[in-house]
Amino acid sequence: MKANVNFTPEINDIENLKAAEIKVRRKAEAKARRKLEANIKARRKTKGYVNLKELQSSITALYNRLCYEKLAPLSYLNAKELLV
Repeated sequence: MKANVNFTPEINDIENLKAAEIKVRRKAEAKARRKLEANIKARRKTKGYVNLKELQSSITALYNRLCYEKLAPLSYLNAKELLV
């Protein structure tokens, strides 16, 4: 016997999810920016120069990891709530 699942999320739930996602991304961007500034200062003190490509790839990786860590559980829990 098949269960009939009606998947019609509330508009407020979707708006709340989008707002939470934007908030998480902004926090991740701020943290990545602070990390970048700290790395640049440290590199200038030790080496006297900064390899921008190396820093850019490490900061991009950090930003993506931060967003994934925060957004993946949020998306999963919200999708689970909407299905129930």
